[in-house]
Amino acid sequence: MNNWQDAEQFADRASEMYEHGKWADAELALRQALEIDPDQGDWHFNLGLTLERVRRDAEALSSFEQASRLLEDAIDPQLA
Repeated sequence: MNNWQDAEQFADRASEMYEHGKWADAELALRQALEIDPDQGDWHFNLGLTLERVRRDAEALSSFEQASRLLEDAIDPQLA
């Protein structure tokens, strides 16, 4: 298994944990995924949602801002 697949597995686990209300586990899995691939805007967004659930609003905002930057960069300029 390669790093990208590991990161995807962590992100998938985070989604599962989030759906079950296991915020700490979701946060941990997302942080592990982002250690491997920090340029995934969707994962930063999901981390923001997770942090928001546990009222860590300043950290959530930081994650949302990072997601916004990354996702904005991912948009094809010809489509904008």
